Amino acid sequence: MSVSGQDLYGRLWRWQGRLAGTGQSVDDILWAMAFTGEPDRADLFIPPAEPWQLRIEARGGQHRSDVTRLRSATAPGVRVSEVDVDGRPGLLALPAEGHARRAVVCFGGSEGGYDSQRATICALASRGIVALAYDWLDADPEAVPVAGIPLERFATAISWLSRRTEVDSTTVAALGISRGAEGVAATLAREPDLPVGALVLLSPSSVTWQAIGDGGEIPDTSSWSYRGQSCSYAPLPSGVLMPQLISNAWHLSRDVARTKPTLLRLAPAYSAGLDTVSRNRSQTADAVIAWEKIACPILCVSGSDDHLWPSEQMADALLGRRGSQSDTHIRYDGAGHLLRPGLYPSQVQVVGGIDLGGQPREHGMACLALTAEITEFLDSTLA
Repeated sequence: MSVSGQDLYGRLWRWQGRLAGTGQSVDDILWAMAFTGEPDRADLFIPPAEPWQLRIEARGGQHRSDVTRLRSATAPGVRVSEVDVDGRPGLLALPAEGHARRAVVCFGGSEGGYDSQRATICALASRGIVALAYDWLDADPEAVPVAGIPLERFATAISWLSRRTEVDSTTVAALGISRGAEGVAATLAREPDLPVGALVLLSPSSVTWQAIGDGGEIPDTSSWSYRGQSCSYAPLPSGVLMPQLISNAWHLSRDVARTKPTLLRLAPAYSAGLDTVSRNRSQTADAVIAWEKIACPILCVSGSDDHLWPSEQMADALLGRRGSQSDTHIRYDGAGHLLRPGLYPSQVQVVGGIDLGGQPREHGMACLALTAEITEFLDSTLA
């Protein structure tokens, strides 16, 4: 038997095997679907616009059956449309009933755009939550993704959503993943009066970081700016990434011959950066996000197998600084960096040559559980 389907970019993913009896879960087939192209071309699965079309082929003796099924995580009646958020692109998902007391603005990571958040906002809208995916990055493909980004963009998106007529309350929630979580948290620490009643941080950072490019850390450059001034940042120690870069370059021709991906694991550099912050607290104090200034409850979600940065450690640090009983930290053993609601193929956890980490099954099951966890948190905090 085989199950196959294409992602947003038309790349084919497939699972092949024998059914292990009637008790086998469809979930175990979906997370195990593998990229069918050359391994060095493999990249993270980005779900297509719904519904996702899956082709099922079954053979038994002389019999063969082929059927196409549509899989959708979006409830009937949910409306998704592109919107202009004060000059920047966004994607708005409205529940079937048209009005909701709860609303959330979603900020993706450094992958850019809003397509990575499409499934998230559809899942939330299916549960009665108005959801906005906001593109906070610049579109220039030659630019460093996260360098000098104005934090005002996050504030703009939150204010825009709170003014929508579909939202009955002036209080919204914010959800960020990875660098998006870093950016929205740094914004709320500077603008605590923004109408945010709950904050969800997936694979968060406890500090604002130095900008990083293809060649490693960028000297004297912060990831963020605020009111025209560069924000303080935790430095990535010079040369920490160089051994990996040299090793990858040395083995590049061999990897190409074997069609093997050449991956960069950033976690050692970020861990070294946190050590620098700990040793030089007087010099790096302003880089630590002032979490105690964020008035709303916070839900942190981390995976123990995060290869991009030590999100579990940073989530503990930021919540420890707050000491609030209304905060929650959910840890998923074996999950990697890119935690996103919904169940999709998780055999490949790579973006642009960056290793995200995560054991495929554990990561897939963590993402499957996320929608309910996030919805429950928003229900309890925004009620």
